[in-house]
Amino acid sequence: MSSPASGISTLVNDFVSGIVSLLDAFAQALSTYAPTIVEIVVGVGLVAGIGYAMTRIPFIRRFLGWIGL
Repeated sequence: MSSPASGISTLVNDFVSGIVSLLDAFAQALSTYAPTIVEIVVGVGLVAGIGYAMTRIPFIRRFLGWIGL
């Protein structure tokens, strides 16, 4: 019969092992999809930056207001 301490030890070991495998899976997914994630972030930033810059130009700002944006 095992003692309660060994049961807790097994539980902690399993928990830590699960966390490590989860982090490993996350790191693998991140390394696989990192270029796609970077492209999305850069694309969104570029579109947002261009959109913001367009609102700073008076003619375009008036045009956007005219079309209701």
